[in-house]
Amino acid sequence: MAPSQINGKGVQIKHLPIDKWHGTSQNMTSGGKIEIKYQVLFWISKHPTEKEVKYSIGFKDFHSNYDTIVGEFHSDTIKINNLKFTNYYVVKHGYPDRITEPKNVEIVYWTDELALTAYRNKDGETWTKKSSIN
Repeated sequence: MAPSQINGKGVQIKHLPIDKWHGTSQNMTSGGKIEIKYQVLFWISKHPTEKEVKYSIGFKDFHSNYDTIVGEFHSDTIKINNLKFTNYYVVKHGYPDRITEPKNVEIVYWTDELALTAYRNKDGETWTKKSSIN
């Protein structure tokens, strides 16, 4: 049986300075040294047989579900850390059992204008993107 046909595209980001967190990639040929250079931030794939388009978001230790929706859409305006934005998606971690540490990312805010706009960790600390859109 042939595998399902899938066409996908992703947007990769490089963290500067390079962040170190566990669970992303380990190079077992160098004694398990953790190396993080690039990570797929956003992935979209088309599944012609199923007539579906699926999305996923990954950021640091955050991974959304691989699903037909990006997240929960909100059309109101909110302000977080002096950044005001409208028409945003709230994306919850797809694997809540993995949120065990205070710095683990549990929610991502996504907008069409800014892409990854903000994120909140388990401690309740929220980080926002710097932007001139206010």
